[in-house]
This record gives sequence, C-alpha cells and structure tokens, in this order.
Amino acid sequence: MIKTALILLLLSPFIYAQDGNLIQKNCISESGKTIYDIEIYEEKYLEGEVRMRFFEQDVFYSAKTKTIDGDKVIGMAHFKSSRSGETKGSSWIYTYDKKENTLMDNANIKAMCN
Repeated sequence: MIKTALILLLLSPFIYAQDGNLIQKNCISESGKTIYDIEIYEEKYLEGEVRMRFFEQDVFYSAKTKTIDGDKVIGMAHFKSSRSGETKGSSWIYTYDKKENTLMDNANIKAMCN
C-alpha cells in the first residue's frame, strides 16, 4: 500500500501535465508565408510546442502558457530545435484567441487557425 502511494505521488506531476486542456491547431498567417502547428495548454505553466515554418525555415519552440485572460491563452515560445539548420532563435510571445480562433506572434503576425 505504501509503495503504491509513493509511486502515485512520484508520478503525479506527469499525470497532471498530460491531463491539461491541450489546444492543437494548424494556423496560417494572413500573408500565407508562415505556418504554425501549435500544441499549447490552456493551463498555466504547462509546456507544449509550436512548430513554425517560414520559407526554408522549419523551427520548433517549447511553449509555456503564462496567462489566461478570458478567451486568450498567452505564453512564451523558446527555441528548442530546427529541421532547417538553425541552432538558436529568438523567443516570442504567443496569444491564442479561442473565440476568434487566431494566433498572434509577438502581437504583429496574425494567423488564422483550423
């Protein structure tokens, strides 16, 4: 009994992280030049991922939600890896609007999601 309780206690952070409300969307910028595949959590501090493709770049970012403001999920995206050779990248703020079904990249690139 004690062993079972201890195992559950040790695994609880992983179980919780997997139980968050995950938003999975494909988003395309208004210009059509940038494509985002997002997997972000609708709960604070859970880490998801954003894949951004822009011309020849194909970059992955870890995405951690910082704030929930009504229908908006706001967080930070930090460079994680790249399929196109980049070894570093700038962090950026994402805002996903659930009502409008849009993603904003640093509040200057708007992408429609589906």
